[in-house]
Parts: sequence; structure tokens; C-alpha cells
Amino acid sequence: MAISPYALTTLANAKEYLQITDTSQDARLEILINGTTIAIENYIKRKVKERTFTDEAYDGNGTDLLFLKNKPVSSIASVKYVGNGITDILEMDNYRVDAHGRLYNASGWVRGFQNYLVTYTAGYSTIPDDIQLACLKWVEYLYKTDIASYSSAFDQAGNSTQSPHWIPTVIKELLSPYKRVVIL
Repeated sequence: MAISPYALTTLANAKEYLQITDTSQDARLEILINGTTIAIENYIKRKVKERTFTDEAYDGNGTDLLFLKNKPVSSIASVKYVGNGITDILEMDNYRVDAHGRLYNASGWVRGFQNYLVTYTAGYSTIPDDIQLACLKWVEYLYKTDIASYSSAFDQAGNSTQSPHWIPTVIKELLSPYKRVVIL
């Protein structure tokens, strides 16, 4: 297995952190890094490493703000309104966005269910040190537990099967500034 291009740390960083000097554990560490990356992103409810999100659907809420799911936002490629059987691309003069993912439209966002599609680039080009440390600490925690614990923590695709209560406290504390609050 190879390290995901969106991994929150590198194999070299994990090996240095765990003081591993040979290659005998590389495959296991790659699985742990990829699985831990997915688990962290699930916990904070957003993607971390910079990427483009294409036609991400949002509900118009009748206010002048939409909150994008991922941040920091570096650019908006398009905002489309989908309603009454038509798709209309909004002119860039009609909206603006800040790094925190707040998409502002002075005219307001028309109320509706998934009636806006936003294509944008967001995430960190360089992973913040505290997120990398959280990933390394979680990899270390899983590495030092037996393989049975790992197989119950992640499925074969690397997705976390545990509740957030299972996450070690120090990792939660490192990630708390990045956790997206979802208001229903």
C-alpha cells in the first residue's frame, strides 16, 4: 500500500517519531498513516490537505452567508444556482469568500435544498504542526497496540470504526481548533 497523497504525515516522519530505522514496518506504517488520516478528517469533519472540491452541494438558507465545509479557502472556481430545471453560474461579482470558508452574497442565498453547487480549493498546502503531531501520536498509539486492536479500529479501506470517545484525549486536544461545528 502506498501513502495517500492526502496523508497528514509522511512515512519518514512516522519512522523518525517511532525511532524505526529499517524498512520492516513500512507497510504497516503506511496503513496506519492512511487510516489515521481518514479518522482525523472524519473527527474534525473536514479535509485537511489542500485539494479542489467540485460541485459541492449546499442548501440556500435565505441569508447572505453560506459556510463551506472545508477551509482555509484559497480560491473559488464557480458557484452555480440549480433551481426550476436550470443551472445558472453566478458572476464572481455577486459573491466573495474569506479564508474561513464564509461565502457572502449581498443578494442572499435563495432558500432551497442543495440548490447551490460550489467548486473551490481549500485546505492546507503545508500541514500544521499540531495536526501532524496528532497524526503521529495516533499512529504511535495504534502501532504500539496489538494488531487485533488495530483491526477493530479500522476497516480494510482504512475507515475508522470507532466512536470519537475512543480517540486518545491528547489527540482530541491537538485537533480541537480544527474541528468543524455542524449546526443542524
